[in-house]
Amino acid sequence: MSQKNTLEIITQHGWHRQYPLTKGIIYIGSAATNDIVLDERYGGGVAPLQVQLITTPGGSSMYKLINLGETAITIGSKQEATLAPRSVFDLADGLQFKLGEFTLVFHGGSNEKSNPAQNSSSIGLKLQLAQTRLAPNQSLEGIVTVSNLGQRVGARFDLTLSGLEPDCYDIAPGPLLSSGAEKDVLFRLHHRGHKPLAGDWRIVIQAAAPETYPGEQATVTQIIQVLPHYQHRLKLAPARGITIGQPAGAAKPVTPQPAPAAKADNAWEVSAANNPPPSLTLKAGEAQKSKHNTQLQPGTAEDWWAEPDKSVAPAQSKATASSETDTLWPATSVGA
Repeated sequence: MSQKNTLEIITQHGWHRQYPLTKGIIYIGSAATNDIVLDERYGGGVAPLQVQLITTPGGSSMYKLINLGETAITIGSKQEATLAPRSVFDLADGLQFKLGEFTLVFHGGSNEKSNPAQNSSSIGLKLQLAQTRLAPNQSLEGIVTVSNLGQRVGARFDLTLSGLEPDCYDIAPGPLLSSGAEKDVLFRLHHRGHKPLAGDWRIVIQAAAPETYPGEQATVTQIIQVLPHYQHRLKLAPARGITIGQPAGAAKPVTPQPAPAAKADNAWEVSAANNPPPSLTLKAGEAQKSKHNTQLQPGTAEDWWAEPDKSVAPAQSKATASSETDTLWPATSVGA
């Protein structure tokens, strides 16, 4: 069995991997018993046993696709056809089909970086590319030459490019050619920063003239190398003990503390309600008693808390003026 046939698996996130086809019968599905396992961790919608690839009788290197599932399979980059359950489809170089969230592309031919064109009896194609390395955020420009090899005049050719996402390439419309004429058509491949991913990618350009040469088509393929796109990020982590937004070495803000309440001096605190100031009371017609007077009349006890008959203001004593005062302040007619 020839080892030049491969099957490329592309996930929904753009990751791809190629499997060499070295057996006459190959089973593909989500179960671990298959020859090619489409792991559920990378995409869903695949049956445990989905499809089978078999070689045609006579030892041919081309494969047939058999749908073993219960749902139809879309064929082509633009879903040009469907494969019903228990149906068979012949695989051609560059043909792709969908299994759930996976895209599978069959590659048949040599392992070289470029493959010769496969022309029909009426349509010819030739590809020219200055280089095959696509750098990040750059573009490649190439030319595909379309030839009208048939006898029909005024043939309108349609060109399609597959192998990359639609926003990663541009191709001019196909030409209108008379018999024996040819024309160069410009196409460009673009790197969009995050896609296509680094690695080898096979692009396939097909030409057809369905109105003039129905059922015929020409195909040319080319493998390009997408260079890695490096993206670095720097994250600054704060040192231990330093908070974000505060310069290193800056003092922590001081939170003002409330002033302590004045401590009461219980030794000097006197309650006015419990100890009212004493008042001086005298009985009418009696002289004021002195607390320090130790001479009492016989048979009379000292009573400090007796209820007074009448409260009077304390008597004011009048000081006797001296001879010097009379000299400095002569007496007036009022105060003799």
